[in-house]
Amino acid sequence: MSRLEKVLDLDRRAPDTIAPERSAAYQDLYNEVCSEANAIKASYDEARQYIASGNLAAATELCQKWLAKYPGHALFQALTFDIDGAQRPQLSADIARVDGELEKESDLERRVSIIAAAAEKHPGEGHFEKLLKAATAKRDIANGIVAKARALEERGA
Repeated sequence: MSRLEKVLDLDRRAPDTIAPERSAAYQDLYNEVCSEANAIKASYDEARQYIASGNLAAATELCQKWLAKYPGHALFQALTFDIDGAQRPQLSADIARVDGELEKESDLERRVSIIAAAAEKHPGEGHFEKLLKAATAKRDIANGIVAKARALEERGA
């Protein structure tokens, strides 16, 4: 922006008489850059507020949006690290909570739903993915055994 301000200042002091439309182009470009810079700053501040309030998903979404547009943007890269740091204790607490609930729960269907909810909250988390796969397989085996037993019972065997 400072370079564009210098260009605008030079253009004001010594206007281009051969191509006067350049002045408008410089001003338009400066306005566009200012607008984008303001949008970035507002989004950065908004993401910081999300982090402070614990809404890490919304903060992550904002960072991903801007990093998709500006992959090397240092502010949003740093925010991503802050979000990761804030998510670790939350993830650890959720793992401990879910594991505790699972120890008390004997109903396989309920176990699967507890783990599925945790996996949905933490997509890609290996701990929950492994638990969900194992619990689903166990439930499916148990349901298969029950179905066979009912079929045998109906036939009087």
